[in-house]
Order: sequence, then structure tokens, then C-alpha cells
Amino acid sequence: MTASSEVGQLAEKISEASSGDIIELSDAFYTLPSSLKIDKEITLRSKDSKNRAELVFTGMKDSVAFEMKPKGTIRLESLILKGEQSKYAFAPLKINMASAYNLYVENCVIEDFGYVLRAYKGSFADTINFKKTIIKNCQNGIELASEDKGDYNAEMVSVDQCIFENVQNNIINFYRGGYDESTIGGSLSITNSTFMDSGKNEKNGILIKTRGIINVTIKNNTFKNNPVELVALLWGEKNNHHLNNTLINSGKIKVEEQQKRKILY
Repeated sequence: MTASSEVGQLAEKISEASSGDIIELSDAFYTLPSSLKIDKEITLRSKDSKNRAELVFTGMKDSVAFEMKPKGTIRLESLILKGEQSKYAFAPLKINMASAYNLYVENCVIEDFGYVLRAYKGSFADTINFKKTIIKNCQNGIELASEDKGDYNAEMVSVDQCIFENVQNNIINFYRGGYDESTIGGSLSITNSTFMDSGKNEKNGILIKTRGIINVTIKNNTFKNNPVELVALLWGEKNNHHLNNTLINSGKIKVEEQQKRKILY
């Protein structure tokens, strides 16, 4: 099906769609005055992938362009998504996330948001996948760090062939708290991507935060002019690896055999 840029039509098409449907955006410019609710599997893509439709989110402060509900899956292809520093591109519900959600973004541009993705306690994503996508001029990037005591907010997170530019904080912050070895602890793959001019508001001086995540691969990336002490602090005792990364004026990648325990109350 096709959605025009008439205000409200895209939300209406998503509401009417069946799980698995593809909605093509035929016009050049769309205004999103309120959150799009994603509670099924939906693909949104530009009708012409070489002329990407631009979606501008104009919702209220602290609102989210794509609100992920239980069992919701969104696939964005060949789109430009713009917001404001007080708003979020993607976020699950704050409460009642009884089931997992999924997020796939390919050949897109995401810019000017407060958060690209913000997780909340009790939310969980099976898969978060960014590919061939530019993320720029955002206050925070992919923030998956709202849990503690052994819990975490996503299972499989992958970033491939992406560019992060001028993302000030939480460029990728994927966290698993506690020391429950019975949980797998999530998987993070960052490959063939470029990170530049990012991390200037990182208080702990780490660009990519992976604390407690069992499986981490950082491979074939370029880090340029990021004002941080560390690109990443990896957990050598676990399945954390880095290979063929180019670091220019961006600190270093450090491997620690054992992560310091944090007392939890």
C-alpha cells in the first residue's frame, strides 16, 4: 500500500495494515505530529530508494516518533528521519512491555534527536539492526542501559556500514548489570562503520559502552576525532573481540580480563 504526505494518513495506514505489510511513501516530505504506534510487523520505505522521503517528527517534548509496543517490528528502508533534541526517534513503552520488539533500519538518515533509541526498565528487543545508515547531530545514540541485577534490554544488536557523526553521549550504550552467569547477556556486533566527532559529553570517557555484555565484536571500523579516553573497554574473560579498527585522535580500545564488580542493593 501507499501513503501520501497528507497529515495523519501514514498513521491511519499503519493502523489499518496487517502484520507483514509494506507501506511505501510516495511523496518527498512528511510531517509526523504525533507518535506512530507499532504493534505489528510493518515495513516503511520510500517508493523511490534513490529519492528518500523525509519524515519530520514535530511531537511534544520527550515524545517518540516510533513507539514500539509488545510484538511490534518496524523496518525502515531508504528514509530520512528528523526530530529535535528533546525528542526520541524510537522507544518502547515505559510500562507493560510484555513481549519483545524488533527494530531494523537500512539506508536511512537519522538526525537531530535527543535519543535515537531509548530503552526503559522492563523492555526487551530481540533484534536491533542498523545498516548503511547515517546517525548525526543527536544528543544520545542507542541507549540500552536501563536495567540492573542481571537484566538487559536487547538480545542481538548489530551496526554495520553506518556513520555516527556528532553524537554527544551514549553513542552505543549496551549494558547488562549483575553477575548472573545463567543469562547469555546479549550480543553486540559493530562492523565496517565510522564514528567521528562524537562523545564530547561522555562523563566516563568511553565512546562505546558494553559493560557486562558477553558477546562483543568491534571489527573493521574507523574512529576519528572523538574526544574520549577509550573507544571501548572490553571484557577479555568473555567473548569480547576487536580487530582491524583504525583509531585517529580517539583514545584506545582497552581489554580488561575481569570487570570490577559493582555492589548491588
